[in-house]
Amino acid sequence: MMNKSEKIKYLTDKSTQIEVLEHLEICNNYFVPPLNSTVDLEMYSKKIHQNALKFEAWFSQKLIGLIAVYKNDIEMSLYITNVSVEKNFEGNGIANSLLEKVVQYGKTNKFIKINLEVNKNNKIAIQLYKKHNFVKESENYNNFYYELKI
Repeated sequence: MMNKSEKIKYLTDKSTQIEVLEHLEICNNYFVPPLNSTVDLEMYSKKIHQNALKFEAWFSQKLIGLIAVYKNDIEMSLYITNVSVEKNFEGNGIANSLLEKVVQYGKTNKFIKINLEVNKNNKIAIQLYKKHNFVKESENYNNFYYELKI
């Protein structure tokens, strides 16, 4: 799917709400469980677009990767609400690059930690977070809660 002469572009907050929605619809079934079983995709994309800082990967003017982050300026923490990469682009280091950009943003802007929640059955995501030194802080029946002190 990827033409090697074209490069993936990494941008921040370029996407529209419609582009976020289309991306989430494409990636829906890659979530564990599927994203639309836990949120209304249209409302979630609107919330991300309006309230989150978006770290994005673009290819051929199409949003192919997204990490959405909420900022808590009082606690100086970041909360990752979404990590998604289109299946056709997996294995190109996109999630790693986006996550590195989130961590760098946190360090540059004096945040002290990054938190996230992940389904216990989402082995690929858990591997990604462990690779980036996130530590499991707690869990419930379905989810693990990870934190990275930065």
